[in-house]
Amino acid sequence: MTTCFWRFREQLEAVGDETDITIEVTTPGGDADCARRICVDIRIAREHCDKSFWFAGRSTVYSAGASIMAAFPRERRFLSCNCVLKIHERKMKKEMKFDSAIARVRTGSAPADRANRDRFGA
Repeated sequence: MTTCFWRFREQLEAVGDETDITIEVTTPGGDADCARRICVDIRIAREHCDKSFWFAGRSTVYSAGASIMAAFPRERRFLSCNCVLKIHERKMKKEMKFDSAIARVRTGSAPADRANRDRFGA
């Protein structure tokens, strides 16, 4: 796990009894796995702590930073007036070949599929 994640955990644990926690993020991106792990910790902390968690994006919130932002409810996300977001859109078009029970269901050769087709008239 990256140093970024462990620094985040140490800071989160050191907060103490403060009522609100604001996580301020400025990042050119980074390790997606680290961002996902931070998101998990934020969600767990939000569910089990009597604290309000807020997100503040400053200057640039690219890629992994946008993933971290997603860990907060919309009403608790704020960006500075000139903040720039970079959000990746993943689109895939891929043909898949199934050589298992799924393939038989998709092609109509499985007994359950034939029975449903007869039953529902498909």
